[in-house]
Amino acid sequence: MFYRVFLLSVLCHISLYAQQDSTVHTLNQVVCTAMSCPTPVKNAIYAVKVIDQRNILQRGANNLEELLISETSIRFRSDVLLGSGIQIGGIGGENVKVLIDGVPVIGRLNGNVDLSQITLSNVAKIEIIQGSLSSMYGSNASGGVINIITRKTQMKELEFQTSSLFENINIRNNFFNAGYRFKKLLLQGGAGFYRFAGLLTDSSRSVTWNPKSQLNSRILAKYYISDNQQFSAGYNYFDEKVDNLGEEKLKNTKNAYAFDDYYTTVRRDINLNYQGNWDNFSVQSTIGINQFNRLKESFKTRLQSGEQALLAGLQDTSVFRGFLTRSVAVYNHSPNVNFQAGVESYFESAKGSRIKDMSMNDAHYADITDVAVFGSGTLQILKKSLSIQPSFRASYNSKYKAPITPGVHFLYKPNERFTLRASYARGFRAPSLKELYFNFIDINHFIVGSQSLKAENSDNYLLSPSYYIEKDQNSYLFEAQFFYNHIKDRITLSRTDPDNIQYTYINVGDFKTQGINTAFTYCRNSSLKVKAGFTYTGFYNDLANQSAGEKTYDYSPESSLELNYTIPKVDISINILHRYIGKVPNYSFDVIGNKTYRSLMEDYQLMNATMSRFFLRKRLHLTMGAKNLFNVSSINQTGAVTAGHGSASGLLPVNFGRSFFVKIDVNLTSRR
Repeated sequence: MFYRVFLLSVLCHISLYAQQDSTVHTLNQVVCTAMSCPTPVKNAIYAVKVIDQRNILQRGANNLEELLISETSIRFRSDVLLGSGIQIGGIGGENVKVLIDGVPVIGRLNGNVDLSQITLSNVAKIEIIQGSLSSMYGSNASGGVINIITRKTQMKELEFQTSSLFENINIRNNFFNAGYRFKKLLLQGGAGFYRFAGLLTDSSRSVTWNPKSQLNSRILAKYYISDNQQFSAGYNYFDEKVDNLGEEKLKNTKNAYAFDDYYTTVRRDINLNYQGNWDNFSVQSTIGINQFNRLKESFKTRLQSGEQALLAGLQDTSVFRGFLTRSVAVYNHSPNVNFQAGVESYFESAKGSRIKDMSMNDAHYADITDVAVFGSGTLQILKKSLSIQPSFRASYNSKYKAPITPGVHFLYKPNERFTLRASYARGFRAPSLKELYFNFIDINHFIVGSQSLKAENSDNYLLSPSYYIEKDQNSYLFEAQFFYNHIKDRITLSRTDPDNIQYTYINVGDFKTQGINTAFTYCRNSSLKVKAGFTYTGFYNDLANQSAGEKTYDYSPESSLELNYTIPKVDISINILHRYIGKVPNYSFDVIGNKTYRSLMEDYQLMNATMSRFFLRKRLHLTMGAKNLFNVSSINQTGAVTAGHGSASGLLPVNFGRSFFVKIDVNLTSRR
């Protein structure tokens, strides 16, 4: 099955974009994540994937999770209450750092940042780097970094954008943005509302996906102090409510009732930023203040009257706060040599009834502090064809002895056609506050944090060759990425009681992934782009040490295809996206029996199709399409699963199922 799908991907993975999305344009894009200064992507010492504003506009995605579904090597695991989990190169989301304008997103659930909570209403572009960036971004970055860069500029004096998406599975997504530029001052603001009414099964209370509503707003003020200095201050607010309606009791009677849970998430983020650029020297300083609140409320609902009574003792509120200061200075000694040095401090605290830290005056409060200095230097030799960038990070962690995390990156570019990138980097991840102090015990869960956890350390290797040809109106780009990751003392949930379903966090030794990502892109003038992607990821199999005949690595394939054709004269763009996700192994560890158990998630396919066109001199953009044409909603999983409530074989939710949507974007500007 897989080989037929992959052959189809290679033959048919065609992506046709308007002129702005040609390969030449993509190669000339400027990236800034982990760079000493804004750098064209083709000259970046890291292999950076960029998703720009036009990609976001065409795909009709509601949030970051839907947008990234097209990217091979990135996989998701959905939970109807906890949201989406992510893997990059086989490494889980607890080792993937998600940033918004360089500031970490806090509030991980089950180790992951829920990407379905990150809206796209004001995103300029997204930069993705696979591999360890611990030397630049510290803990949680040993698997990679996703940096969401918001739009903070505008050309006209007055701009206004609004967007409305209607999807036939009870989804409504609306937002607006407005900006005013007066001399040296830029003011921007916006708000959005998303509503998903849920997908029913056999009654109004039996749903496969829970109802969800989201509200977000933002304010930005930016002041240009001079031609080379600027300061900005921004505030973002996000509010989400998920309804988990219980099973009806005493059906068809006047006393019918149900137990309902409501989960409310509130995010508040403040970002202060200063940038200064001079001839050979630049400085950037950031202060990030973040708050994440998670509230669970439980009610007994009388179905006939709708009356609700709060259930005592079942309420829970968790509050996480983060405070980041980060300053980076760059000195360009010469065209061939530059240096980057920085200092960063990060403080995170957690408070709630399920936090248990007996060493604190308040047992329901815990915190962790990390202070670091980091730096890198880039040297160009061999007539500027070879760039070498060593980097390091030295940290103090209030809970753990943080090692020095070095890295070294190479970029060999003998001509405009061939590029070779290679890197080695150490990774470090301190246990999160939840893994240390979280106690979640109720009728369905028994998860206890462990203060005896050790920090994770990792070694990460990457080799990325690429070859580019441009001739007449045609261009070709071949890319590959070979990767190997070795995580020591990996932290995972483990069953600790042979008679009861009780779990705690433990260090389980080695975890390894290895594999290859490949991509081929063909473009013809401004209307045709052909892209085929294939990833083959190997997951280390602990069972190989316990049972004869077991393979050391279990491999899982992926392929992707995208077809977009811009019809000449009428300027209608038709886009088709296909993604195949192969069978994925999953491992759980039984500390009682000292054994590793393997489960398997079956393979599945996703396909989206959209058609879009600009109207009224590009003031209006209309997109219509279908998502998940194969109507995949859940997949089978066999074997034991690492989970706090001890689930076994069964169905895992992966998608809402087939849907159809229409999206209207309006962009109005002043004449000046």
